[in-house]
This record gives sequence, C-alpha cells and structure tokens, in this order.
Amino acid sequence: MRAAAYRGRGHAPAKAAAALEALLPSARACGQAPAAWLALGHTRARLGQLTLASQCYRRAAETNVQAEMESAATAEFEMWSGAGDSLRALASLDALAERRPGSLLKLQADMTRRSMAMVGHSAPELASETTEGEPVTLAGLHGRFVLVFFWATYSLACIEQIPSLRRLAATYRGRSLEVLGVSLDFPNDRRLVQSSMVRRGLPWRTLFPGGDFDNPIARRYGVLQLPYSVLVGPSGQVLAAGLQGPALEAAISRALEGR
Repeated sequence: MRAAAYRGRGHAPAKAAAALEALLPSARACGQAPAAWLALGHTRARLGQLTLASQCYRRAAETNVQAEMESAATAEFEMWSGAGDSLRALASLDALAERRPGSLLKLQADMTRRSMAMVGHSAPELASETTEGEPVTLAGLHGRFVLVFFWATYSLACIEQIPSLRRLAATYRGRSLEVLGVSLDFPNDRRLVQSSMVRRGLPWRTLFPGGDFDNPIARRYGVLQLPYSVLVGPSGQVLAAGLQGPALEAAISRALEGR
C-alpha cells in the first residue's frame, strides 16, 4: 500500500492529496482504507484544510481495528488542539467515545474536560523534593513559564515524549521557560528514575513524590493517564493542560512568543 509513502517524503501537499484520493478505491479493495484516509487527513491538515482533514480522520476511524480507530482519533484531537480549538478537540473524542464506550477514548475525553476546566485558573500548589532531595515549590518559580511534565519510567508514551521536550527546553532556554518533571513511579523506584534521567539526558529537575498516581500532587492535578503536561504562566495561571506533541509545542509558542 503506497498511501503512507506520501506523508513527509518530499511530495507537495496538494499533489499528495490528489494522489491519495486517487488511491482510495484500491485502498478499499485491499482493506487499507483507514490508512489511506489517515494519510489524507495528515495531508489536508498540512494544507491548513482543517475541516476536510477532520472529515478524513472520521472516515479513518470507521474501522473495527481498535489501534487504527484510536490513531485517527488522536490525530484529529491533536490537530484541533494545535489550532487552539479545545472545544472541537473534545468533540472529536466524544464522537468516537460514544461508538467505543469501552475504549481509552472515554478516559481521554474525561481528562480533556478536566484540563479545559483548569485553564485560566490558578495552578494547584505543587511542592515536593526532587530525585536528589532538593525541595521545590511551584510558588518558588513565580515569574517564569513552567511546563509541569507528569511521567513515569514504565510508560513508553512518556519516553517517546522526552526528545520533543528536550528540544523545547533547548529552544526556549533563557526565555523564562522551565520544564519541571513529576515522576509517578513507585515509591521504591527513586534510583531507577535517577538512572533513567541520566541515560536519557534529561536536563530538567524531576520531583519524586512517590505513590504512583496515589499521591497528593497527582490527585490535585487530576492526572488519570500518562504523559500529562500543564503549562503555567508567570503569574501562576494555567495556560494549557493535557496537550502533547505539536499541540503542546504550539501552545508554548503562543504563550512565549505571542503567535
């Protein structure tokens, strides 16, 4: 199937879109329509045709394969989140969660609601020791943009986020952005977290409250799944929450660069 080959391989987006549309009949015939619709959605999104991209992602989600459906749902969610349209992002999750009530989409939709409710309000207090025993509080970082990154060494999704966070930390170094990790590893895993930070070259401090999800910080922030990020402004107000990847990068860019 050649559908995926058109994404990010030097093809002009408009030509790629036309080529993918031409491939749709053969994709249906060989059972790869979801992959073709997903690739077409990505291409429409690159062209700025967000409504058409949304329609493509919805078509890609018309599948009985759980992984394919969730990939399409995540793509649409991240597209609308990156565009700053939280309501459409949530609506995209709700629409698919209704069709698959037992899937993780319902949990993601609930997390999105909690995140949206936080935005514009003061961030919950955050106070703990780092993996090295240094006491840190969110109040002590007043006047800076703070990206609070909840993660765990056992979460592959968290590990996959680390390279992009390292790039963000390097890009905005010296521009009042501080990344602050919060490990939700188990209480006896402090050394494991320390070694993982060294091995993966994490340049930021990481709090270690212990207790996995069952600790005051995770409960206060309503963390139900990982990874989970909260962007806090210089005055302590939540600017964005629950975003990942390009959507998170766009939110940070808007906050720090006003664009």
